[in-house]
Amino acid sequence: MTITFLVGNGFDIAAGLNTSYSGFYEWYRKQPPRTDDKHGAIKAFKEEIDNYMDIKDPEERKKSHWADFEVGLGKYTAKFTMDTADDFIELYEDAHEGIVTYLENERSKFEAPISDPKVLDAFREGIQNFYGELNPTEIGTFSQLFQNDRGNNTAIQFVSFNYTDSLDVCVKEVSKQSLSTWQYNGSAHAMSVTPSVIHAHGMINHYPILGVFDESQIENKDLLAHPGFAEVMIKSQGIRAMGEYWYSETEKSINNSKVVCVWGMSLGETDAYWWKKIITWLKEVADRHLVVFWHTKNPPNQISIFRSIRGKRDVVNLLASFSNLSEDEINTIKNRIHVVFNTERVLRISFSKVAPKALPDSGTLAAMKEIVDEMMTEGQLTTV
Repeated sequence: MTITFLVGNGFDIAAGLNTSYSGFYEWYRKQPPRTDDKHGAIKAFKEEIDNYMDIKDPEERKKSHWADFEVGLGKYTAKFTMDTADDFIELYEDAHEGIVTYLENERSKFEAPISDPKVLDAFREGIQNFYGELNPTEIGTFSQLFQNDRGNNTAIQFVSFNYTDSLDVCVKEVSKQSLSTWQYNGSAHAMSVTPSVIHAHGMINHYPILGVFDESQIENKDLLAHPGFAEVMIKSQGIRAMGEYWYSETEKSINNSKVVCVWGMSLGETDAYWWKKIITWLKEVADRHLVVFWHTKNPPNQISIFRSIRGKRDVVNLLASFSNLSEDEINTIKNRIHVVFNTERVLRISFSKVAPKALPDSGTLAAMKEIVDEMMTEGQLTTV
């Protein structure tokens, strides 16, 4: 079995790095004006961002995502013509270079506390039991999934949508030993982490891709005829122009997976390519599952049934909005979309000490223990 984690900017933020768009914006707006800004395009762009952000509530401003910035770039093209297309490229390049400088500075602050065994154990535990914060029925579903596949090895792989390598550092470390091993029909099997991370949008020092999903998100489509514009602004075309296989490698990982986990991503429209892909992937095979680790200011609790139902429904509807599936088709896959709100256990690593947290309730713990005990008794599972 293959399990693929798609990891977004939430990982760096959880690790203590201020790599949010709002953090970049506050830094970028304070940078001195460029002397080579011939027609004032960069200055006007910064003023536009300022005006947009100033009308937003401070709390809403903090929740702005990189996808908002990318969508904004697409809309901002309306202010340009073919005659001024070079001015747009100039402001794009300035923002792009600014992002690289800003993220390089933030990345320099990251010191993965991998020398602390407790931190590393917590990181491993979170990956191995990625479904442990779901409700008891869902936990049973995943436990049965593993039970049915116990005659095969389990590979956990990662795709990063970040430009930094902080995730790579952690993944490489936990890949040095199996997460668990078991015997089945006289053969040894293991759950292990693939050491290399696919970077779907490049890295700080290797073509970091910033742009939109497709032409529909470009307000002024006339600019697409400008040499290099489409490659700069449309993610897939930029990757293709650089001769990289990031998208095809990511697609292969998803296609080969029985479980996909989305962690620390905003499900923004500039990554609609992947949300469409995942919805199609779910529909194609009946025993595939998607786990969305969703962070929200007001997560559902274990008191209000309505809030819990509505919370999951909102995430499912957001994903469904990127597809052309009918309501009946969405209903056939929604029970295989699982949502964990504000995870305390999965991919949590920071400068402060990290320790595994208790499962949500005793019923959940008992359900997992019963299944594990059964597998141990039958000699199907041994832990490292």
